Amino acid sequence: MELTKRVAHKPFIHEVPHAKGVVLFIHGILEGPYQFRGLADIANQNGYSSYAILLPGHGDSAERFSRIEKQVWLNYVEQTIRRLSKDYQQIIIVGHSMGCLLGLLTSLRYPQIKKAFLISTPLKLKLSFRGLRCSIKVARGKVDEKDIYTTAIYRAWSIKRAKHLITYLRWIPRYLDLFSLVRETNKKLGEIKIPLTIVHCKDDEFVSDESINVFKRHLTCKYNVLELPKSGHFYFTEDEKRQLNSYFEKFITNKKVRY
Repeated sequence: MELTKRVAHKPFIHEVPHAKGVVLFIHGILEGPYQFRGLADIANQNGYSSYAILLPGHGDSAERFSRIEKQVWLNYVEQTIRRLSKDYQQIIIVGHSMGCLLGLLTSLRYPQIKKAFLISTPLKLKLSFRGLRCSIKVARGKVDEKDIYTTAIYRAWSIKRAKHLITYLRWIPRYLDLFSLVRETNKKLGEIKIPLTIVHCKDDEFVSDESINVFKRHLTCKYNVLELPKSGHFYFTEDEKRQLNSYFEKFITNKKVRY
């Protein structure tokens, strides 16, 4: 069965009058900002403006994505930080997957970034059989709505399906860029000074459990860890989605969180 319904991946901004600050949402590789709608609503309800970016090369064709290098992504995040800094003294980062890496690296250069909420940070990568199977299905455009994991990936991806499967081979340099960002972030973890809330999904298809151990070995800043045992890289159970939202609200309102 081919799944035809797809969400619209477009950047969005919601400015709150007399905002306490702004929450910048940064998605991961192949993804888009739609996944952050719920968290953005929570930020808005608690007095923060929200801005979810669409990284260059995303929300477009597979061919265009293949041509956009990692430095373009980093530059775009930095340009966004500089622009937001003109209106807000406090910037909070929320990242998913590669977006966490971009946010952490950028925080080293911009003191306006006060803290970060990181979901599925890929400090150590893995590729499970389920992740490979689901990715192939999405690439071929064959997604069954009853397959919750493949459907979640399908709706998270912002890249349009390639007309020819060989086009996906041109993505290899972009995955090498991802590996490069992983290495760079690992090297600089000890330099991170802002408080972090780290969300790790135990059933993640692409991020290894070892990522949490890497954080624990190298971080010198304050941090909390929330582990969600039944959720994956894109798919969250309803109970754990509510738990994630609850912890994010505590994070955004500076309430003490016990994990």
